[in-house]
Amino acid sequence: MSIRNIGVDVGVDSIKIVVAEVSFQQTRIIDYVEKNRISNVPEEIVNTVRTMIENYDYKSNNTCVLVGFATDRIYSRLLHFPFDSLKRSELDKIVEKELETILPLEQEEIVFDYHVLPKTKEINGMDVFSCAVSQETIQKTISDYLNGNVVVHGIIPTGISYGSLINKLCSLKELKTTDEPVAIIDIGASKTSLSIFQKNKALFSRTISYGGINVTKAMSSALNIDFEQAESMKKTTHNTDVKDKTLEIINKELTTLICEIQKTFRVLSVEYDCHLTKIFLTGGSCRINGIDTLFSQSIGIPTEMISSQGLLNMDNHSTDKTMDLDVFYPAASIACNGSDGYLGFDLAKKMQTKESNFSFLKEKFVPLTISLVLICLFWIGSAYASFYNANRSNLILREQLAISSTEMFGESLSSEQVLLRIKTKNNDESPIPEVTAYDMLLQINEAFPSDKNSIEVNDLSIDIAHNSVSLRAYAKDIRDVTETEKKLENMQCFENISRGEVSAGPDDMKDFSWSIKTTCE
Repeated sequence: MSIRNIGVDVGVDSIKIVVAEVSFQQTRIIDYVEKNRISNVPEEIVNTVRTMIENYDYKSNNTCVLVGFATDRIYSRLLHFPFDSLKRSELDKIVEKELETILPLEQEEIVFDYHVLPKTKEINGMDVFSCAVSQETIQKTISDYLNGNVVVHGIIPTGISYGSLINKLCSLKELKTTDEPVAIIDIGASKTSLSIFQKNKALFSRTISYGGINVTKAMSSALNIDFEQAESMKKTTHNTDVKDKTLEIINKELTTLICEIQKTFRVLSVEYDCHLTKIFLTGGSCRINGIDTLFSQSIGIPTEMISSQGLLNMDNHSTDKTMDLDVFYPAASIACNGSDGYLGFDLAKKMQTKESNFSFLKEKFVPLTISLVLICLFWIGSAYASFYNANRSNLILREQLAISSTEMFGESLSSEQVLLRIKTKNNDESPIPEVTAYDMLLQINEAFPSDKNSIEVNDLSIDIAHNSVSLRAYAKDIRDVTETEKKLENMQCFENISRGEVSAGPDDMKDFSWSIKTTCE
């Protein structure tokens, strides 16, 4: 079964959505749409999103709307614990308590998610990467979408969501990564998202307030041209144009961003012993020609672009689209979440109206199915046992009636036939005793406990001619036997009840016998 994820990325200039079909076997992109953003009003943004997703049956039960959340609005922390492993429920409480001590939020105000990083031989204990935000902020986001008639099933930090997409692109051989840490730098219009991943797991995330707009404004001012013209020149200038003045402006402005990135890398190297092996660039502002070469030369780490070909190879849409797919990587990373059965870093999971974490279907399907089958089998067995016990007394009565009627009439008769024989007699004397074995059996049955399973009769013999009753049975509790004896002694036809030796019976039951003298003839 596949889930349809609609990834929503609300950027500064436009809103992008990517629709992906996600299952445990494969992830493929169905469609991608971009619309210019013309307002900062939440209601108008939601209306635009709703219009964009109306064609994808977004209210269906197997469709999840996942909204990107800017990483500069969350707190991300790499936590270390001295223990090796804990249950998820126990680790939830520990992470929440730790976040409360380091964040300017009370425990009841924190909405968080985390994942456990791969264990290395050099580290004793457990490393956990977590991200948190105030509950009020998430609730406001959910309310905005609900007011626009859009149910949000997940709120995903944009920069941290690249793990699933990296894994998919590596499987398609569009990216080549090792087990060592790599950086993904998403250069947007006004902000740059920097995330560090190792084995597709986030280690670090931060947002730098610097983006492509800064370069465009610098070009517009230095060259005395309007903003739109500067934006066009920025994308067509190539790094090999050494004498081009626009290149000098671009390199100068990007140097500011590169210096901030280098500072971050140095801190990671010292504090977390994190040494990067590769940088991947993405985002709309990465369309500046030669930007990967500039980063590689300036930072000293191999740098490459995440090309549009990666998304094209995941594209299952049949229409001819010519739009630049570079801008869709944030939305695609959001939409590809859940391919491993878990919706990672969902900041809305505590408040969402529709459960989008479907990992239990993958992890618990087999044990839940087995449990359900066992319950059904137990119910069937219990019903059969109850039916058997309910009919057991009736069978004993029928057997005794057959024996008694054979002795008196020479053949086995039913209760109706016995009564008919009695009515056809011309004399007033009854052909059967005043008290029959059947009557005695009814009295014995009446004395038994209401719980018919507490005493199980194994053998019963009623000898009217010799005024005796012998019975052998099993009892769960010997107190039930004593109580039944008292009831029998108070009845009209029984006296001198003698109990035989009590021994161990089957299934922890007591094996006992009675010898009873009858007074009724």
